[in-house]
Amino acid sequence: MLNANHGFSSASRPAAAIAFDPWESIRGVDDIPRPLVGRHTVLPQGAVVPAHAHRKGQLLFASAGVLSVRTRRNTWTVTTNRGVWLPPGQEHEVKSSSNVHLRSLFIDPEHGDVPDRSVTIDISDLLRELIFRVIAMSDLYAEDSPDERLAEVLLEQLFLRKAPAPRLPLPRDPRLLRVTEALFANPTDKRSLADFSKSVGASARTLTRLFQEETRMPFRQWRLQLRLLEGLARLMEDQQVKTVALDLRYNSSSAFVSAFRKHFGMSPKRYLELSR
Repeated sequence: MLNANHGFSSASRPAAAIAFDPWESIRGVDDIPRPLVGRHTVLPQGAVVPAHAHRKGQLLFASAGVLSVRTRRNTWTVTTNRGVWLPPGQEHEVKSSSNVHLRSLFIDPEHGDVPDRSVTIDISDLLRELIFRVIAMSDLYAEDSPDERLAEVLLEQLFLRKAPAPRLPLPRDPRLLRVTEALFANPTDKRSLADFSKSVGASARTLTRLFQEETRMPFRQWRLQLRLLEGLARLMEDQQVKTVALDLRYNSSSAFVSAFRKHFGMSPKRYLELSR
C-alpha cells in the first residue's frame, strides 16, 4: 500500500497546487500480485510527487526530461541514461525540472536478490526497450506466458549495470537542513555558513563541523556541486551553455565549462553526448 507523508521540510514542497494527481498512475501498485509491475507517468514542469514510500522496491527512470529524486540522505539528478533504485520502504520525493516521462518499475521484495540500499543503474538500449515492453503489459500477466518470461528477463538484466549518477549527500541536522533547503531554492545564493548562523541558531564553527561530519564534504564543495547539478539539469533541457553559466553567476562560459569538466571529468558537450 502506498504510504504518503510529508516528512521532508516544507521548503521542498510546491508553492501552489499541482494540476495533476501525483498518485494516479501508482495507486495500488503494492497490492498487485506479480513480482514486477511497470508504470508510465507524465510529470509537467515543476511537478512534485511528495515524500512517500512503497512496500515494493522502485526503479525510477526518465525516458525524457530531467528528474530529481530525493531521500532523507541523498538527492540524485536523473538523466535519460540513468535510473535510481529505491529499496522497499525507502521514503522519497520526486521533482521534475522540465516535462518528464517517468518510467517506474515496482519489484516485490519477495522476488529475491535486489539491492537493499539505493543504487543507480545504467539504462542500456536493451534495458530501455525491456522497460517499455513491461510497462505496456497487463498488470496481471498470465503465469508461464511470454509476458512473464519477458518480466523475468528484465529482472535478470536490471542490476547487472550499476553506475554512478550525480548525487548530493544531505545532512541530518535540522539546522543544516534549513541551510540546504535555502540553497536548493536558490543555487546562486552566496551566503556563507557564518551568514546563515544567526538565522538557524548555531555558530559558524558548529555548522562547519557538522556539515563535514554529516555529508563527508566541506560546505564550499557541496555548494559548488549543487550549482553544477543545477547546470546539468538545465543543459539537459537544451539550454545554451552561455545562458546557464550566466544564470548560475559564473563570470564566463569558459569558467563554467572548466568547473564542469573538473567535477564530471568531461566537458558539458561530451557529457550530453554520452547521456542521450
